[in-house]
Amino acid sequence: HWCHVMERESFEDAQVAEMLNKRFVAVKVDREERPDIDNIYMRVCQAFTGGGGWPTSIFMTCEQKPFFAGTYFPKRHFLQILDVIGEKWARDRQVLLQSGEEISRVLSKKEDLDGTAEAVPWDAAVAVFRRGFDREYGGFGSAPKFPSAHNLMFLLYAAPDMAEKTLRQMYRGGIFDHIGFGFSRYSTDR
Repeated sequence: HWCHVMERESFEDAQVAEMLNKRFVAVKVDREERPDIDNIYMRVCQAFTGGGGWPTSIFMTCEQKPFFAGTYFPKRHFLQILDVIGEKWARDRQVLLQSGEEISRVLSKKEDLDGTAEAVPWDAAVAVFRRGFDREYGGFGSAPKFPSAHNLMFLLYAAPDMAEKTLRQMYRGGIFDHIGFGFSRYSTDR
């Protein structure tokens, strides 16, 4: 849904196209054709924002070092982002290059070569979830929400109150198909 919205609002817009073509090398990746690249970009976006989704916008240096990422941006915000990044690149490129290096270094440290994950105490993991928990509507963050089955499974054991609130609200909300019975991947309501 949001890919089509951003395509219509931004990517087909003459003003956005002019700014992109003037200041950036824009590359559109078809995630169906190149799931390997999509996977990398999604991990980058999740590291920046704590979540992921499509469309994914990654801004990076010529050396493929990311310094900014996000998902759907309304046209007005996307133009502001393009303007700020374009100006920063023109006037103080070193800051963006340094950010890209630092972020790449952090992301590469997260890569675990032997395939084992560092153990995190359950209390610490639950605390992270509690900080982002939407107490009114359940889930984490604001709309659109992309519920994770893995997170909910963990919370059923570690913090059942959050899992149950989220699942009840999902059942009551637009993410649940009340006719065909099942859950969508995301919903635009909270």
